[in-house]
Amino acid sequence: MSKIWVITLLGLFIALIPFLGFPGSVRTILIVLSGLFVAVLSFKMFVEMRYANTSFMNVFREEKPSMPLKVDGGITVPSSEKRA
Repeated sequence: MSKIWVITLLGLFIALIPFLGFPGSVRTILIVLSGLFVAVLSFKMFVEMRYANTSFMNVFREEKPSMPLKVDGGITVPSSEKRA
């Protein structure tokens, strides 16, 4: 089972804990342990994604234009679209 599914199921479990009829102290322990488990799993996922070959932090990457640009009268236009 993937970590995302585990986190999703734990989130549903945490949402249902108040309605399952556990005594107050057991309910508190279950919520704390589930929350810690979610935090650990999400941190592990963050570390895996951070040090993987794919960069998820750099979503907006600046790229060079495919063709050189020329400045014509203060307006930058591609060199193939010369203004008359």
